Amino acid sequence: MTSGVISPDGKYLAYTDASGFYLRQVDGGETHAVALPKGFDPLPDSWFPDSAHLVVTWFGDQTYPPRSGKQKPSLWKISVLGGTPQKLANEGSSARVSPDGAKIAFLAGVWDNEQIWLIEADGTSPTKIVDGGRDGFGAVAWAHDAKQFACVRATR
Repeated sequence: MTSGVISPDGKYLAYTDASGFYLRQVDGGETHAVALPKGFDPLPDSWFPDSAHLVVTWFGDQTYPPRSGKQKPSLWKISVLGGTPQKLANEGSSARVSPDGAKIAFLAGVWDNEQIWLIEADGTSPTKIVDGGRDGFGAVAWAHDAKQFACVRATR
């Protein structure tokens, strides 16, 4: 497995491996491929509260982790039921949807100059929350009331 995340209701695991993007039922283990456009191979970051949509990071045709001079990772919203992915942010990774589904916090910037950003669930109103300078951040963890979040900050 490359990346995986459990749905808010605890019923599903969305994960990726070298062969694709999958949805696995936690009880019983039934697994199905998630239909995505050819060449679109994202990593799951976080579920929306409806347990039908996810925010994912797509690194384009580059390798992970990204190297300088390459395309930056972008954020997308997908449905496990199918449909066309919706681009949420031109740059971002390690996204986390708030418990109420209204906002998404994510990391942007390069490894030695990261920032924490906040957007509405539809990708509008981008706001830089923290500029880390040379520091790095871990993905945020939302409080249950969706009014605050915490993260790990590593000084360099």
